[in-house]
Amino acid sequence: MAIGGGRTSGPAHREDLTVHPACRNCLDVNAADKVIVSCALTGAVTTKKHCPAIPYTPVEIAEEARRAYEAGAAIVHIHARNDDGSPTWSKDTFARIMAETKQRCPVLINWSTGGAGPMTERVHHLALRPHIAALNMGSMNYAKWSEHKKQFAFNFVFANSFDDILGFARAMKEHGAKPEMECFDVGHTASHRVLVDLGLLEAPYHFSFIMGVLGGIPATARHLAFQAEQAPAGSRSSRCSGAGCAPASMPSRLPSGGGSTCGAVI
Repeated sequence: MAIGGGRTSGPAHREDLTVHPACRNCLDVNAADKVIVSCALTGAVTTKKHCPAIPYTPVEIAEEARRAYEAGAAIVHIHARNDDGSPTWSKDTFARIMAETKQRCPVLINWSTGGAGPMTERVHHLALRPHIAALNMGSMNYAKWSEHKKQFAFNFVFANSFDDILGFARAMKEHGAKPEMECFDVGHTASHRVLVDLGLLEAPYHFSFIMGVLGGIPATARHLAFQAEQAPAGSRSSRCSGAGCAPASMPSRLPSGGGSTCGAVI
């Protein structure tokens, strides 16, 4: 699997990809490799307390989407927020984000569906027909531990039953959204076989390997390769180290991506 810092122009690939030398050296990536850059604009739990630049309102999020697109991102992964920064699954809020973003740039839009609360509250915004939608592929302990403070920065159970996974997958198929299967561990990746068997996925499959979250798979090159082995040949994949937790971003030989992802073909 090739991962690099290449640029794309909206939905189409640019042929003159720029690949960071560190990526080229340690992952055998060359300038001819096509890379899709996806940018998560807010993350799931980060607030302005953690980073003052985190966008909250539809206009702020759309402005960040424009800046990401102009920097080379083809996709923006969006978690909606209320004006005070708290998460929301309001269909109206997602509609405003979509409208504001489309006014600014033609970037592909990827809705989040993950979070606390019942699935029925996290599915209505798919009717807005985003290009892509995140499909969380399993349950886990989801935490970040502070060795300095000897306490959790956050700590909760991220519940995604198979019933919910199938429900989201059916809604995505109904509304024409490409499922981005978010896999925090190897079992999550292998679970795609159920969706294939039920006809809920269309090739090429798209995986997101989210690594470095405490409770999930560690963020190492060896674990990334093992994850990739679970996906069928020809699948697309993206890597998200630490789910936006900067200390868990890929080793220092790679350019730090924070919560952004780089897509490649396995």
